[in-house]
Amino acid sequence: MPVLACFPHRSHAFCSPQAEFPVNPTIEQKLFWLETPTGQCVPVRGHVSLGRSRTNTIAVNCEIASRRHALLHQDEEGNCLIIDLGSSNGTFVNGSRITHLAQVGVGDHIDIGSERFTLRALTGEESPNLDTATPDGAQLVPCWIVIGDKENPESAANAADCDDSYKTIVSWAPASRRILERNGATAPPGFEGKVFAYWRDPAHDPAIAASVAKALRELQAVQARHRLEFRLALHVGTVVIGASGPNRKKALIGAEVTFAFHMQRLAWVLSAPCLLSEEANRRLSPLLPTRALEPCGLHGYEGDRQFYAF
Repeated sequence: MPVLACFPHRSHAFCSPQAEFPVNPTIEQKLFWLETPTGQCVPVRGHVSLGRSRTNTIAVNCEIASRRHALLHQDEEGNCLIIDLGSSNGTFVNGSRITHLAQVGVGDHIDIGSERFTLRALTGEESPNLDTATPDGAQLVPCWIVIGDKENPESAANAADCDDSYKTIVSWAPASRRILERNGATAPPGFEGKVFAYWRDPAHDPAIAASVAKALRELQAVQARHRLEFRLALHVGTVVIGASGPNRKKALIGAEVTFAFHMQRLAWVLSAPCLLSEEANRRLSPLLPTRALEPCGLHGYEGDRQFYAF
């Protein structure tokens, strides 16, 4: 998975491993498996991760594949879903690049780099030689994502300003994390001097939206008391929570996380103290006095998008 030049790496966010997608016992689960280019059959039992790293369920032997490229998941209704994990070169289903969570049917082709995988299902007398690879326990979870950072960590003009800036950073960031955690967010370690936190919200719970709104109001109050300005970004999307890195720690990854980090940089360009995505605004506008900004493009994404400021 590529590292963004200006942003913290997505794999630094950790979280607890509780299951988010229990299987409905009233629904008969079909046995799916993924056929690899070499004819290997890997069962889709919960989740199958694909990527160049050998820590994936399926290691993709292709240089243009990302280390953590895509995740295949069977949901509680028995459907197979696939999500791209923010790869550089994309994931394709039947020749079309996917940009969101997409459903995959029996016989569909999944292309990652030069490698093609085919989804199969057990029917009749079919009994493939299924590989016994163990899923990595990843979860597809709708989340609120909040990111805060300052424009340029090395922007102070002299040594005295640098010292003052550093003191402001180390005081603002822990205070912000305490606010987020007090309002129910998970604020993982590893982001000293900035903020990165999330709320799990698989049921689109209005109470969670209210907690997010309360946290934003408190964050802006703290932000206003400091000379060194920060910018916040808030986005809502389905992310992947799963093991990542050599220590197999839980990580928050995926295209929606990448999008949120890009939004945080755009907040500086638009002079927005807190920038909201369209989905975040839709759910928070009854709770916060947001205002629509002029539609604009976002680096790395096609077309103009609507953003909001708070």
